[in-house]
Amino acid sequence: MIGLVIITLLSMLICYQVAKSRKANIPLWVIAGLLIGPFAIPFVFFASSNEEGNAAAGVRPLPVIVLMAGVGITVMAFYIMSLGANEPAGGGIMVVIGLPVLLLGVVLIIAGVAMLVKKRAG
Repeated sequence: MIGLVIITLLSMLICYQVAKSRKANIPLWVIAGLLIGPFAIPFVFFASSNEEGNAAAGVRPLPVIVLMAGVGITVMAFYIMSLGANEPAGGGIMVVIGLPVLLLGVVLIIAGVAMLVKKRAG
């Protein structure tokens, strides 16, 4: 448990430092580091500068937030399904719960990538 807290705090610190150096929205990235931990770190490198404006910088925050949410939900779905793996009788319900959550996560990842690609192409 303590390891999880340390990893989350380090993720928040890394997100803060990268967002600060890129002149991005620091509170957004610190909260992202808090909520999804190390999964936010790759996405902070896509952060746009506040000085240039989000549209001019190339990446709007919405696609990145959707993509981060998709990754977080997908990881949560795998965790939910893994809970049922050790239960011989009650494991089926975890899969029934986990599969729609997994589908939602995958749809959000696809939507986030599609928004990023559309923005880069257009």
